[in-house]
Amino acid sequence: MKHSVVVLCLAFAVGCGMSEDEVRQKAGDTAVAGKRAVDTAAAAMKNAYDHAAEVGKEYAVKAGEAIDDATLKGKVVAAMKLIDGLDSSAVSIEVKDGMAIASGTVKTEKERMMVEGVLYGVTGGKYKNEVVVR
Repeated sequence: MKHSVVVLCLAFAVGCGMSEDEVRQKAGDTAVAGKRAVDTAAAAMKNAYDHAAEVGKEYAVKAGEAIDDATLKGKVVAAMKLIDGLDSSAVSIEVKDGMAIASGTVKTEKERMMVEGVLYGVTGGKYKNEVVVR
């Protein structure tokens, strides 16, 4: 794939008066810019997850405190509503025997990661995230 892009760039550059070295430099610059964009997006998703987990931890069960399923569900739902940038209106939370299960849809992978962060933060790891991006 990379070679075909270079060949296409070379073919285009010949018609534009660019040398082969100039075309290679432009292709390299484009590849570096693409990698930076991917790295930035990955960092933003990790930060969103971490933030959601921290908010979820604020609502987590204290050590040794037993709560019922309805209370756990309420904590997860409340925590999701506090996350800026998370539209959880199409996300459902069910809790059975202390296991929180999120299902439904969100618009972005970042929002899906936020839901997962809340689930982890509130439950301490006893959850399933079945939310999908649509």
